[in-house]
Amino acid sequence: MDTSELSKRGMGSGQLLDWLPRLTLLRLRVTLRMLEDTQLPAYKGALLRGGFGHAFQRAACPQRCWRQSHACPFDRICPYRWVFETPHPPDLEYLHDLRDVPRPFVVEPPLNRMTRYVAGDTLEFGLVVIGRGRDYLPYFLFAFEHLARMGLGKQHARARLERVEALAPWQPVGRVVYQDGQVLDEDEPLPLLDMTAVAGRAAKLPTVLRVDFHTPLRIKAQGELLKRVVPEALVRALCWRLSALSA
Repeated sequence: MDTSELSKRGMGSGQLLDWLPRLTLLRLRVTLRMLEDTQLPAYKGALLRGGFGHAFQRAACPQRCWRQSHACPFDRICPYRWVFETPHPPDLEYLHDLRDVPRPFVVEPPLNRMTRYVAGDTLEFGLVVIGRGRDYLPYFLFAFEHLARMGLGKQHARARLERVEALAPWQPVGRVVYQDGQVLDEDEPLPLLDMTAVAGRAAKLPTVLRVDFHTPLRIKAQGELLKRVVPEALVRALCWRLSALSA
């Protein structure tokens, strides 16, 4: 992707960097230990995200709300609805066309296509918690514990949440915040990544960039699904999501 071409269209990199909202990101690495043999799909994104939402609701909500969150008896937005049915930002006219509010997290599935797991194997994946989503981090941990107990895949193979690490910015290593049922060092500050650091790193990138997509991408422009990636549409979609997440 040639960023100089974006500049010609009025979307210069400097303008985009100045526009970035005040968001923070928390990158986590989650490790599950399989307790039973099983077969899992090669692409595990849908499995992990769907199972996570299912477990989150059962861990955080009364049974009457399961699969019918509209029946929630609480006046205030509960953790499940805030995370998975994120409310539309109020009083923001420029987001009036936003139909599906972005969720404050991203599941990063493992990129290997391993399908056969035996008891003792580990399943590692990433989780990016965005903005105020980190206020619900204890619910995230509890939900992954619950997901492991419920079981993974069609066979509902049981697992155990073994470890969760908070990764340092731009690094593959970090600090263990959860280990074998225990939340560790709750008073220690988490290694957050802010937009100032993102802008600084982006400013050092070359003019011509290569973007590799490792997981499925679904993107719309003017209400239509794109059959190929258009750089301008991709950047606009990213800016739209960032704006909604920071509202």
